[in-house]
Amino acid sequence: MKNKALNLLAGLFFASTASLPATLVLFEDFEDSIVNYVQTNAGDSTLIPDNTSELFPDRNYFGIISFADTVGTELNYNNQQGGGFYGAEDTDSTSSGNIDLIQLEWTGVQVAGATGITFSGLFAEDDDFPNEDWDGDSSLVVQAQIDGGGFVDLFAIRSTGGAINSAPSVDTNFDGIGDGTEITDTFTEFSADIDSALGTGSILDLRITISNLNAGDEDIAFDNITVTTSQVPEPSASLLLALAGFSGLARRRRV
Repeated sequence: MKNKALNLLAGLFFASTASLPATLVLFEDFEDSIVNYVQTNAGDSTLIPDNTSELFPDRNYFGIISFADTVGTELNYNNQQGGGFYGAEDTDSTSSGNIDLIQLEWTGVQVAGATGITFSGLFAEDDDFPNEDWDGDSSLVVQAQIDGGGFVDLFAIRSTGGAINSAPSVDTNFDGIGDGTEITDTFTEFSADIDSALGTGSILDLRITISNLNAGDEDIAFDNITVTTSQVPEPSASLLLALAGFSGLARRRRV
């Protein structure tokens, strides 16, 4: 009888951890100027502010953009989430100077004891009908590291076939050539398993690097950058006390 009670309590604990909801540890929705990332010119590692002053009519920009500002313009997206997004186009033609490499980095994300660490985000690109204009050196790459162990690629977008003036698509094997799902003007969610790429640890750093979107109609947009985890909690104090109580009772009755 005592063993049955102990088994029942242990079973209840493990059953309670079987279907845990995802835990949100990072979320960036680009709704306002309050952000959790640092933005740098990756070419010289200097901090740079957003520059959207030439959004229209020139379409030279990088930074947070309000969907309201794109209404009635040539910059069109579907499946919009919220009021804003991060966008970049012809970045070296802005008044900020010759900026070809832009990096957004989130640091110090707590993932100690977590498993099932997953990255996700919404990505889109304004269609330039009838052709697209990404070149062979145009890219967006999402990387992560845990406990300073070095950044590893999680997700990448590059020109289809590595060609000039082609559509951007997912680079499924990180060989520098877009060979997967095409990025369209509809915000679409993509995700990557961080565990399988990096394992587990305590501190996660995430970064997005935009490279060589430095000509007209070479653009990218993304939103809802997210990291979630699945995490088995420590046994509750009440359960531990109950297990200890039954264990003590069993020992006393054997005396």
